Amino acid sequence: MLGKFFDKILHEDEASLNESLRGKIPSQEKFKHPWVWAVIFFAAAFIFRIGILFFMTIPENVGPGWYGDVYHHWQIAYLSKTVGFKEGFLRLWDFKGLEYYWGLLHPLTLIVAFTLSGSTSVVIARMVSVIFGSGVVALIFLILARYFDKKIAILGSLFASFIPVSAFSDTLGMQEPLGLFFILLGIFLWIENPFFSGFALMLAGMVRSEYWIFSVLIILAFVFVSKTDSHHKVMICISYLVLALIYMKYLLDYTGNPIYPVWTAYLATYKGDWFLDVALTPLQSSIKLFSQLVFVASLSGVLLTVWKRPKATALFLLGFLNIALISAMHGFGAYIRGFELKVLVDRLLAFPYTFLGILASIIFVYYLPKIFPKKIHTTGIILGLVVCASILLVAQFAWIPILKYYRQAIGNFQAEVDIAKVVSRNYKREGKIFLPSDRAVLTYALVTYEKIPGDKLISQLYDPFYYYKGDNPFANWEEFRKEVIKWLVKNDAELYVTAVKALANEDRSFQERMLGLEKGKLFRLLEEKQGFSIYGVILNAEE
Repeated sequence: MLGKFFDKILHEDEASLNESLRGKIPSQEKFKHPWVWAVIFFAAAFIFRIGILFFMTIPENVGPGWYGDVYHHWQIAYLSKTVGFKEGFLRLWDFKGLEYYWGLLHPLTLIVAFTLSGSTSVVIARMVSVIFGSGVVALIFLILARYFDKKIAILGSLFASFIPVSAFSDTLGMQEPLGLFFILLGIFLWIENPFFSGFALMLAGMVRSEYWIFSVLIILAFVFVSKTDSHHKVMICISYLVLALIYMKYLLDYTGNPIYPVWTAYLATYKGDWFLDVALTPLQSSIKLFSQLVFVASLSGVLLTVWKRPKATALFLLGFLNIALISAMHGFGAYIRGFELKVLVDRLLAFPYTFLGILASIIFVYYLPKIFPKKIHTTGIILGLVVCASILLVAQFAWIPILKYYRQAIGNFQAEVDIAKVVSRNYKREGKIFLPSDRAVLTYALVTYEKIPGDKLISQLYDPFYYYKGDNPFANWEEFRKEVIKWLVKNDAELYVTAVKALANEDRSFQERMLGLEKGKLFRLLEEKQGFSIYGVILNAEE
């Protein structure tokens, strides 16, 4: 029964897809000037996101209490530009040791944007996100216009443009819009230019580890599910593998692991190395069960897509795979341990929400009217349009929790700016400043507002304690302190800044004890404020 239903509404799809793969695209003949419409939707999405960026949020305050990772991404790009690239070819640099976790392409893109604009403001990073997020909308329009009709292309693009979580996420300055842009570009190029399709899909893999997985699965679908000619399949595989092997060699050279982002993401978010092993709250337990059900549903969507090969098969695969991965992380992995309600309006769900809107458009306006008798076919389309318009309207209520969580998160920014002023007034611009590894907003404030260049900033992460092999460096402190002095001298230390939160979070009790033992000897307390302590480094008499 169910199979007959799908046959009825999908019966023409594989034939239409094959026509497209041979270069005959009937839907583009019906939709005149699709590129003009794509530009219109790009502009609409861009203007809407610019409005959010400059009128609904504070441009330089992304909300560290929620999206502190934005400043961490900024830090990697800025430090790579000012320090890392001087150390080696495309050598990424970070204070927290996560420079290769997210991938190479996003910091490279930000560095290009910094260079072209002449500014290193986080607003530039947010503008990059806006541009590629708007590009995602344009690509969604082009893909839907190619495989479906005007109504679906317009409706899907409206969902992509105005779903609140998607629109807000596109203004943050994170890397997802960049990666999603290249995945969709690869899907769009597959028909007419498989070589650049493979290239684009691998570029997406250089943005987020899961995009690497999605790209591989999409290419496998192109190769084993589609019925296009072998030339297409060979070209996409060659271009993808060439760039993938180059990138894997790059990762191997700098990290020792050719699939470092994927492997680290597995250890961190699925296996749970980055989470405390604590009991789940009742809410987290409920979400875990719900996520398991969603995983089964989304996996069924993947299998149905492979089985029936509907129009825009790759777009369906991308959407269902994205939902499947996120639900697996929460339903079976350790990621559920960090779940809070704000995850429901978080950037990781931006594309899943957009995809569900597109899916609703296709089901209610394209497929379901096909089962109506011809006499009321138009009525079925109108009802579908009403349903989709209602979904998009109701979705706007998501702005309430989004703005609530954003406003709760913005206060930390000014506190870090204030600390940067304290650090700056104690800095003589002679040596270097040692900073906690997890305070990217402080780094941003020192660089942007206090005009202290990145090559004057050093992370405390890789101090001698980091490389210490024993159990207790204080058992023979007089001997070990010589290593500390060498480290301070080698790096031309002038200030040493600590934060109680940083010490606790990173289990840096060694640092805390060192400062207590050497207060007035190697370190002189200059000022304390808001949990931060600024020490001057005393080396002349100790060398």
